[in-house]
This record gives sequence, C-alpha cells and structure tokens, in this order.
Amino acid sequence: MDLATLLGLIGGFAFVIMAMVLGGSISMFIDTVSILIVVGGSTFVVLMKFTMGQFFASFKIAGKASCLRQTSQKT
Repeated sequence: MDLATLLGLIGGFAFVIMAMVLGGSISMFIDTVSILIVVGGSTFVVLMKFTMGQFFASFKIAGKASCLRQTSQKT
C-alpha cells in the first residue's frame, strides 16, 4: 500500500472522528437501522448483479490490490 494512501485513509478517519467528538457525543452519529439499510442493501444489490463466485472473488482481488506491491519487470 502506498504511504500517501495510508496517510490519507488514517487522516480522513481522524478528522471525521475528531469532528464527531468535538460536536457532541459520538453515539448521536450512530444509527443501527441506517447502518443495516446501507450495508445490507448495498450487499444484496451487488449480489443481484453478480454471481456468488464473482462476489466472493472480489474480496480476494481487493486484498491483492491493497496489500501487494507490484514489481517492475525488466525486459
């Protein structure tokens, strides 16, 4: 993973969490029903579009894309 990607990800989460803490209680920003609708709905819409094999293969592909460095090949 690229250093800039890691810094951006951590910095983004830090700023959102800091704004939530400074704005009041973090619990007022968490709504279980909304989380279920967004995460569950998105998951099942993706399952409607793609096969189960493609769905589960996407996790493997995402892992490879985010964790492994590509090496340049000299020709």
